[in-house]
Amino acid sequence: MSRETERSQVKRWFGRITEADKAYEEWSKDYKTQRSKRYYKGHQRTGEDRQDAYENERVIVNLIGSTIKTQIPSLYFYHPFVRIVGAPSLSDTSMAEIDDHAKLLQDTANTIIRDANTNFRYETLIALKDAFWSFGVCEIGYSAEFTDNPSYAGRPPLAEDEKAKKEMAPGSKPPDEPVSPDEIDTLAATPPDITGEDGLNVPEPKPELSEEDQAFSGLKKIVKSEQFFVRRIQPEMFRCSTSSKVTLEQNDWIGYCEWMWVEDLKASPAYSNTSKLKASGELKKEYQENSMLAGSDPGGGSDDEPSKREKAGMVLVWRIWSLREKKKYTLAVGSDKFLRKEDYKALPLFVLRFEEDPDQFYPIPPIFPMLGPQDEYNDSREMLRNLRNTVYPRYLYNENNIELPELEKLEEGGPNVYAKAKDPQNAIFPVQQVTLDSNIVRTLQIAKQDLQQVSMVSG
Repeated sequence: MSRETERSQVKRWFGRITEADKAYEEWSKDYKTQRSKRYYKGHQRTGEDRQDAYENERVIVNLIGSTIKTQIPSLYFYHPFVRIVGAPSLSDTSMAEIDDHAKLLQDTANTIIRDANTNFRYETLIALKDAFWSFGVCEIGYSAEFTDNPSYAGRPPLAEDEKAKKEMAPGSKPPDEPVSPDEIDTLAATPPDITGEDGLNVPEPKPELSEEDQAFSGLKKIVKSEQFFVRRIQPEMFRCSTSSKVTLEQNDWIGYCEWMWVEDLKASPAYSNTSKLKASGELKKEYQENSMLAGSDPGGGSDDEPSKREKAGMVLVWRIWSLREKKKYTLAVGSDKFLRKEDYKALPLFVLRFEEDPDQFYPIPPIFPMLGPQDEYNDSREMLRNLRNTVYPRYLYNENNIELPELEKLEEGGPNVYAKAKDPQNAIFPVQQVTLDSNIVRTLQIAKQDLQQVSMVSG
């Protein structure tokens, strides 16, 4: 492949990614995914709406968060058990052999998902939560570290053993006694005896190998350590081709991006064309002088505010699975070459969507219809708070019927205080107050019922 052809292919892939970004952003804006994520976390008021005129925090009652927490136990098993049953085979394989194989697969699967290093529980639980405001994505994989096989082609005899064997042979000389020139000529002229009983040459016997060594003796490399893993992919980093078919496998391609350190890419033998790779992330100018921040882990920040820690020293890497070609491409922003290109057999990405949209790949998030009732409940609850702060006992008094010192006794005194008034019936008058409107309480109930209705959770 020529350099121009590879450059044009990389450029074409980045063009596809740009178009996919536009489709995702349009969907995310329509279904308010970032707002839904904030509401789940309890950040349901932003900007000037967070405080009233007296700089008091407005009321937030996070019904969305509590609703989702109520649903999770019925959707997710913290300690799942995998059961694999053998199906009747069309071949001559016996059913007993199929059952044994299924039992082995079942034990293997349960061992893997219970291994703490797999991170099965944590990663899948986070992906499940992602599916409430967007969609959940998990990647599964296997990684291993290989080392040289000491049993490859048989273990060679140790040098000291060979030396001791020769020294113990009959007629051999002591190690320190020199050999005469005549003996050297005699030994050189005498061929070694490698004939068998039938007079034919036989190969020199090889050392015997154990049963385990015999099984792996044909492998140059063996596994030193291995690990299966489950990894949650942020939905904001996942993209689908613009074909946007509902069924995942019917799309042209899918993929995701992640920020990686340039040094890690250059040091890894799995990637090529990394010598000219440069970081595409930059630290904000106002933080460049802060050495502590420059050396910290990138990321952080809320969804509605720009992150103060940018991706300094990192590059955005895309991993693309071409469903048409059955190939996986790895690209880096700013590079015109593939970092890696390989074939794949099975797609390692799995997507969770609670409600599929019949017109596109991206789903209808469950939190989206809860946003309106949640706002209505918060506003009604805020109105009750304002009403409570407004309604205080207030009075008018007639200065001709009660003197000021006597009035202060009623204002500052405790129980059983006596005050003298000329005309008690016309001395003090209560001010008419705003009463609690039952419609506000009814609005709270209606908003809560609406939210429960759209979330399919009974109260």
